[in-house]
Amino acid sequence: MRDQEEARLTQLWQHERRLAARGYTLVCGVDEAGRGPLAGPVVAAAVILRDCRRLEGLNDSKRLTPRQREELALRIKEEAVAWSVKGATVEEINATDILRATQLAMLRALAGLRVSPEWVLLDGPQPLPELAIPQTPLVKGDAGSACIAAASILAKVVRDRIMDVLDEEYPVYGFRRHRGYPTPEHIAALTRYGPSPVHRTGFSPVKELLAPGEVISGRRRMGRAGEEAAAAYLQAQGYKIVCRNYRCREGELDLVALDGDTLVFVEVKARRSMAFGLPQESVVRRKQVRIRRLARYFLGEKGVRAAAYRFDVVAITWGPGREFRIEHIKNAF
Repeated sequence: MRDQEEARLTQLWQHERRLAARGYTLVCGVDEAGRGPLAGPVVAAAVILRDCRRLEGLNDSKRLTPRQREELALRIKEEAVAWSVKGATVEEINATDILRATQLAMLRALAGLRVSPEWVLLDGPQPLPELAIPQTPLVKGDAGSACIAAASILAKVVRDRIMDVLDEEYPVYGFRRHRGYPTPEHIAALTRYGPSPVHRTGFSPVKELLAPGEVISGRRRMGRAGEEAAAAYLQAQGYKIVCRNYRCREGELDLVALDGDTLVFVEVKARRSMAFGLPQESVVRRKQVRIRRLARYFLGEKGVRAAAYRFDVVAITWGPGREFRIEHIKNAF
């Protein structure tokens, strides 16, 4: 096991070692926590670690327990050349969008470092705009770079603490348990109590519940519930949700997600009955053409780039109560 841990840590430093061989010793990792939740801020951290020094147990924050993250966060702060944690508020997320708010948090974290980095490693598929320092975006960077892994831990620890405070201020939502993510418990609380001031008004189903005087039809409510179920399913499969309910003059994209370095446009179809066929059968040729057109608008407006693109359908068939069946069709058209 010791040999395996040594091999894993050696692999984790691969990008930093390559840059060190080129003369870049002050390499900074940047990562965020909190892009996907329906509530709370998005938090970013920037960390410069000492030259390939081993931090036993260092890993992607998602692979660690809360206690392990807390312990490693203390060691990272002690060992790091420099570190910084900053965020973007719910108000900023609501005023712009989650992508821009995440970029703001990352830029603030970098600006907060007491030592200027020579190179930046970013978790994600796209570079950070407005950054003059050389940078390398890395898909799943928190699992492949020591500096990014360290940043992911600090960002996660700080955001969890913020959500603990918000849980005390708004106890009915259960933020301490789900951290603002769209769990069944959270959706039920939102439906019962309505959104709080710390909920993101641009995210479904929050915006529907905020709409003044709007009566949400049973079909629309089922559709939104299906989208939340699909998003939770994709996240459990390792996908990273980039955008929900993107709207433009051509219509709406249900979900945009990253599967590794592939950007996936996801159409969600939900039905209670098979009387009119399978849910995915309603994605007819005309609908496919419209989704492709929407994808082009999204790419042009957001400036998102990926190695590959794909169109998926997530079909949800609702059963009695809250039971449902999910079928994920990759490369559906």
